[in-house]
Amino acid sequence: AMKRIGFSAHVIDDNLRQRTAGLFCGIIQKPVPREELYRMIAHYLQGKSHNARAMLNEHQLAGDMASVGPEKLRQWVALFKDSALPLVEEIEAARAMNDDVNIKRLAHKLKSGCASLGMTQATEACRELELQPLSDIDIKTIVTQGVTALDAWIAGHPSP
Repeated sequence: AMKRIGFSAHVIDDNLRQRTAGLFCGIIQKPVPREELYRMIAHYLQGKSHNARAMLNEHQLAGDMASVGPEKLRQWVALFKDSALPLVEEIEAARAMNDDVNIKRLAHKLKSGCASLGMTQATEACRELELQPLSDIDIKTIVTQGVTALDAWIAGHPSP
């Protein structure tokens, strides 16, 4: 079967990604720098199709990196750690009290921060917590792994 890559001038969100998952092995958001375009095309054509459970949305991060640079991205991650990681602790405390209403509220707040940094797996885990607040999702581990992957991704993509 022929592999197809979609191009979109619109923001690529989870909804668009889900609707097009069967059509394309990946979607690239325009505009994209030529070198990044080459890398992404090679990535998708090598069979590493978009995995809905991928740790990071590398395309989103590449766009952010191109727009604001690695230093600003590092600042965003630092802000996330300062503001969002305490939410994980609050979720754990609310879970210990079976406080499903508070878990939903906190998971929603955490989801926004995770999504803004392209932390796909953590965003999905937060979404699941919103739907099933008393589930046994290990949100602390998932978010911690996402932050670690994010730090590693940024370190591997210095400014041009």
